[in-house]
Amino acid sequence: MTGVLLTRPVGTDTRLTELLGAEGIDCVECPLLKIEPLPVSTGLITDLDQFDALIFISVNAVKYGLTALEQYWPQWPTALNWFAVGQATAGALAEWNLKADYPEVAGSEGLLALAPLLEISGKRLLVIRGRGGRELIKETLESRGALVEYLEVYERTPVDVDQQIDVTAVSVVVCTSVEGLEQLIKGLDRREVVKLSLIVPSRRVAQVAEQFGFARVKQAAGASDEAMLNAILDVL
Repeated sequence: MTGVLLTRPVGTDTRLTELLGAEGIDCVECPLLKIEPLPVSTGLITDLDQFDALIFISVNAVKYGLTALEQYWPQWPTALNWFAVGQATAGALAEWNLKADYPEVAGSEGLLALAPLLEISGKRLLVIRGRGGRELIKETLESRGALVEYLEVYERTPVDVDQQIDVTAVSVVVCTSVEGLEQLIKGLDRREVVKLSLIVPSRRVAQVAEQFGFARVKQAAGASDEAMLNAILDVL
């Protein structure tokens, strides 16, 4: 079996499916989460020029965040610095002609190690993200003296897993978030967890996967489609 199970929200895996198809690899899509936009705080948006930097936590943060921001800012404040949690998020910003700093290894830890975010006492930063999630970025930046606020622009809603996920035709599963992983484990039995190869984008997701009993966990170089493709090819 060389099939790959893709679990990201509907519409997210179109390009990865094409890339895998070009390699002759069959895909099965089983979205485990859906993404829904949230109403946003217009106060934070209208004060955008009062911030020193924007930090985007995901591609969806770019998609929904910039869509909301551009309604009030047809031209971006020139003094803003832009940061992304990884290459895929930076690539999404580049599609808006915005150049962002990002770590070589995607993730909060890598982001926090970027030189411009080390000496930020007194700076005002806006973290654009989905509802909930880790507090590491905010807590660390505040410990360095920054003033940090959240703009939460979307939420991940679990898709009900009311029956066992069919993995008879696949040997590899791609899962890019802890929330998705929690849904995945609901639809698998122990024997499947042990035999499947799991592709994840970060050490944090890998650690949770290992706690769930996955024995074959491959950490990709990030969440981009190209990084996922390379990781999949490595394990097939």
